Amino acid sequence: MNKTIGIHQPNFLPWSGYFHKITSSDVFVFLDNVDIETKSAKAITNRSKIKTGSGEQWLTIPLKKGESKLISVQEYVDANWRDKTLKSIFLNYKKAPFFSEIYPLIEKIMLFPTNNLSEFNINSILQICEHLNIINKSFLRASEMELESEDRNERIIEICGKAGCDTYFSGRGGKNYHDESLFTAKGINIEYTKHEQIPYTQLYGEFIPGLSIIDSLFNKNEI
Repeated sequence: MNKTIGIHQPNFLPWSGYFHKITSSDVFVFLDNVDIETKSAKAITNRSKIKTGSGEQWLTIPLKKGESKLISVQEYVDANWRDKTLKSIFLNYKKAPFFSEIYPLIEKIMLFPTNNLSEFNINSILQICEHLNIINKSFLRASEMELESEDRNERIIEICGKAGCDTYFSGRGGKNYHDESLFTAKGINIEYTKHEQIPYTQLYGEFIPGLSIIDSLFNKNEI
């Protein structure tokens, strides 16, 4: 097969490493059929960081409380967060080198007509990919793949099989929980990302890594 797959939750305006995973994959699967994490300091499915004159700031999509925690069914509490988010982005990036090129894209992303978190995040990621000319990729949603596996490793293996891929491109954190023998038995090779974010000139002083991709877009218009 000789095809590489990347798999990740559809996060809110994710950092540059997320898009590196997409560019390194032939097929990218939005893992939207798992529970959302909201109570951890590292929760990023509905949050993303930008840089301000006062330091890092979270942009957060407020979610309704519901019976299911699946990412695919999460909805917003209301739509006011869109205006607040746009205002925050405008005020903090209006002096960025590529503001005039990028802000219309952010407005388009924010005005996407949906109340569903996963739909919103996936659309924003695809819009940014199009802007960055990340093309010739196949995008799939785990929730539409009729998966049967519950175990984390078996689910990834099943996704690889259904997508026709024999190499799984994993984040480095996967080394802590992947049972590589299971992948080998199914003829699937695991490659771990070596992506390191190269510092670039940001507004407001010293470089801060791991911010939303929009910081990179406003400041250098690339990943």
